[in-house]
This record gives sequence, C-alpha cells and structure tokens, in this order.
Amino acid sequence: MNYVRKGGKTFSQFKKARGGTQTLAKIETSTSVQRISTEFHHVFITQRVQRAYSFPNWLVNNRLSVAKLNTVQHALVDKFRYRFLRKGFKSEIGFFSGKYNWFTKF
Repeated sequence: MNYVRKGGKTFSQFKKARGGTQTLAKIETSTSVQRISTEFHHVFITQRVQRAYSFPNWLVNNRLSVAKLNTVQHALVDKFRYRFLRKGFKSEIGFFSGKYNWFTKF
C-alpha cells in the first residue's frame, strides 16, 4: 500500500532510465553560446503540483506525463524555461517560423 501512496521512480531516476540529458548542439549567438540538449517536460502534472498535493512519483513520472524534448521545444511550451535562453538566441526561435523552431533537428 505504501507504493501506491509514495512509490515509483524519482524524476532523476526516470530521466536516467530514459537516456538522461545529452548535449545535441552548441549554437553561437550574438551574446554567447546556447547549448541545445535533451530535456524532460512534465505535460500534465508539474513537479510543483506534485509537491503541493503529495502526489506519488508513479503518477507524475511516467511515459504519458513526461515528454522528452530538446531545449528549443521545451522553451516553446514552457514560459519558465524560455527565461533561461540566451538573450541573443530568443529572437531566433519561433513555433513554426524562425531560424530554430519546433521541427529543427539537432
């Protein structure tokens, strides 16, 4: 019964099992270098909500709830993540248009 309430893989364990974070590319920008890597995004239940309501790990960290994206894709769907992009790189991304978009392969 304890597994149902608290069990499952932690987010770090889940990421490691799915291949972890890997650097895909480094892009020169006008201000610095932007590293593009694989990232994991909580689609339905965020970690903040999980902590607030004490949801078990198995409910939050699973293949349906966590999507594997690259840095550009993650920034397009998560405004908090967008804040961490380099200043010179932000003007170059867009969902469909832009030099770097959802469909750009790295």
